Amino acid sequence: MSETDKTTQAGEGKDYAAQIKSQQEEWDALGEDGQEKFMEQKEAIEAEDADEEESAAIIKEHLIQHNENKKNPAYLVRGAELMCSQGSNKRMMNLSPCHGVYIKAHAVVHELDCIQGDEENITWFGVCTPGEELETEQIQLIGDDGKKCHGKKCKPHIIGTWLESYDQTKIVDNGNKLPNEDGEIEGCNTLTMDSVLVCKHGGIIMPINSGQDREVGAEEFDYATEEERVEALNRVQKGCTGEEEEMDCEDLLYMKLENQADQNVHGSEYEKEDAKEENDSSDYSTGAPYMSKEGMMALMELEVLSESSLNKGYLVVENGRLIGIKPHLVGDGGITVGFGDYLSKNDLTFYEEKGYHLSTQESDFNQIKDVVIPVEVCFEKFLADVDSCYKSLKKQIDDGELRELSQQEMDALMIGKYQTGSLGADVQTKVNANAGKDELKDEYMENRAKYKDRIDTELDIYFDGNYEVAGGLGSTIVADEWEKYEKN
Repeated sequence: MSETDKTTQAGEGKDYAAQIKSQQEEWDALGEDGQEKFMEQKEAIEAEDADEEESAAIIKEHLIQHNENKKNPAYLVRGAELMCSQGSNKRMMNLSPCHGVYIKAHAVVHELDCIQGDEENITWFGVCTPGEELETEQIQLIGDDGKKCHGKKCKPHIIGTWLESYDQTKIVDNGNKLPNEDGEIEGCNTLTMDSVLVCKHGGIIMPINSGQDREVGAEEFDYATEEERVEALNRVQKGCTGEEEEMDCEDLLYMKLENQADQNVHGSEYEKEDAKEENDSSDYSTGAPYMSKEGMMALMELEVLSESSLNKGYLVVENGRLIGIKPHLVGDGGITVGFGDYLSKNDLTFYEEKGYHLSTQESDFNQIKDVVIPVEVCFEKFLADVDSCYKSLKKQIDDGELRELSQQEMDALMIGKYQTGSLGADVQTKVNANAGKDELKDEYMENRAKYKDRIDTELDIYFDGNYEVAGGLGSTIVADEWEKYEKN
C-alpha cells in the first residue's frame, strides 16, 4: 500500500470515528423519553416493511397460480369487475378522465390507475374479513354470496401500483407518463386479466372480467339532457367501430360509472331485528331530509348573494330584485356563473341550450364578462346542482357510509359538499363519531383554511341551527324565484 493510500485510509478512519461520536452525542441528547419514542418508531417501520414483504410473498404465490397456462389475457377497460380476496363485494373499476385509447367504446386502463377513493379508480369491497384493526366505520350489507355481513368497511390501502401489467402495449396519456432510464417517455403499461393489486391488509385485488363485454348505456354520459347523452353514446359507438373517420374522444371524458347497489340492509326490517338482538337502540330509518329553503338561501348568500358581490358588479339588480348574474373569476383559472356554478364542459352545454355562449377558460373571460345570465336560468341550474348534490349525500346515508342527519346537519353538509364536491373521508369520520364543534372545525380547516368565515357559518348551521350569513342580501332579492319554486 502506498503512503498516499495509507494517509487516505487513516483520514477515512478519522472521519468515521467522528461520525460515530456525533451519532452517540445525538442519541444521548434525546434522553430516555426521546430514545424510547425513536425505538417505537423504528419498530413500527420495521413491522410495516415486514408486512410488505409478506404481502409480496402472497402476491408471488398468487401469480404463479393465477397465470398458470394462461395465454393472451384480455385488456382491462373502464367498468372491469374487480374483487378483493378479503372483501365481501365485487366492484367496478372506474376511470376519469380517459387516456384516449378505446376498445369497443370502452376506455383502456393502465398501471397507474390504482387510486383508491369513492370517486377514483378503486372504491371499496364491502366488509373486510380481517378488518378488526381497520380504522373504518362498521357497516352491514348483503355480500355477493347473498348473506348478511357485518364488520369494518373494506377500504383498500394499496401498495405500489398494478402488478403484472403488459409492457408490450403502452399508453402515453393525458399526463400520467413514465420515463425510461434514458428519460424518454414510453408511456404506461396496459392492464390485462393477469394484472393484480395488493392491499396492505392482506387482500389481493384481481379482475373477474375485463369489462369489454359490458354494455355502455346513454345514462353513463354526464350531459344535461337525455338527447345529448344518446347523441354522445352514438358518437362513441360509431367512432369505436370505425364508422366515422375520427372519434370524438371528448365524450368519454364526461362519463360517469357508478357501482351497482351494495344491497345495504340499512333501514330494512331485517336489520332492525338484528339491532334489537344486539341491544342497539339506533334508529335505522333511511329517510334523509332534503335541503331546506333556509339552507339553500344560506348557500346562495355564501356563493354570490352578498353585499361584496353587489359591490363588485356581479349582480344585476332592479327595484331590489335580482334580474341576472354576470360571470366572474374565482382566482384559480376557472370561471363561475350563477349561484356558485364553477363552469365545466357539461355546464356549458346547459347554458348553450339557453342561448348563452360561455367558456371555461380564464383567457376568454374578457369576451364573456358582461354576459348577464337571467336569474331564472341561474336558479334552474342551482336547483339541479343542489339535487345532484343531495342524491350523492343521500346515497352515502343509504349505503351506511354516513349516519343519519338532522335537517340542520344536512343543510350544513350540503353547503360544504356544494363547494368542494366531496365531504372528505376525515370529515365524514368525524360526523359519524358525533364530533364536537371545535373538533369538526379543525378537520374542515385542514383543506379549506382560506374559507374560515364560510366554515364558521356552516358550523353555526350544523350545531346551532343559525342560518344567518354575514353580508348576505336575504331572500327578498330572489323572492319571485322562491315563489315559483314553492308553487312547483
